[in-house]
Amino acid sequence: PTVLDLKGVVFHESRCGSTLATNSMIALDPAKHRVYSESSPPIAALRGCGEDYSQCSLEASANLLKDVIYMMGRSNDPKEE
Repeated sequence: PTVLDLKGVVFHESRCGSTLATNSMIALDPAKHRVYSESSPPIAALRGCGEDYSQCSLEASANLLKDVIYMMGRSNDPKEE
C-alpha cells in the first residue's frame, strides 16, 4: 500500500459544517479526498490515554492519534492521490 500525502483532516462534530465541508471536497475531486463517516478509530485514539491523560503522557496520546491517522491514510487504490 501507499501512504496518501494528507493535507488536512476534518473531524465530525454536530452542527459545525463538517458534513458540508467533506461533501464539497468529494464533489470537487473524489480521487483526491477520502471521507470516513463518523469513524471510531480517531476517537478511540483520543481516549486511549484516559480523558485526563492519567494512563499515559500527552506525547504518547498524540503519537497514538498520528499512528491512527497514518493507518487510515494508506491505500491500495492507484487512483487515490
